[in-house]
Amino acid sequence: MHISFKYKDDKDFDKKNKKQFLDLLTERARYYEKIMGLAPHNVRVRVMSTRYGSNSKKTRSITYSYDLYHYSVNILDAIIVHELSHSIVFNHSKKFYDVVCKYCPNYKRLHANLRKGIYHD
Repeated sequence: MHISFKYKDDKDFDKKNKKQFLDLLTERARYYEKIMGLAPHNVRVRVMSTRYGSNSKKTRSITYSYDLYHYSVNILDAIIVHELSHSIVFNHSKKFYDVVCKYCPNYKRLHANLRKGIYHD
């Protein structure tokens, strides 16, 4: 089966692509929130130059970098679990990484692939 998409221009492409990416991130976040026992967060996507994501306790929002849309779902899940884990432990201590690895046992390998620009797991 061949699926094609039509876009008016680059702006239209960006808008539709961001929407699809946001939908995917929200779906995956809801899955992990449920198994981690967390209330839903607001999920956002924006261009971020120095981070893959950020978790705001104040607004109960998690923002993900738009650049992540290139990566496999497993790598996205690792980032989602990382950001959601900040709702349990709000630093990067051993306790924090214990939580991350509990819900994403392959986190270290997936994060290494992300850092190396390897789009798949």
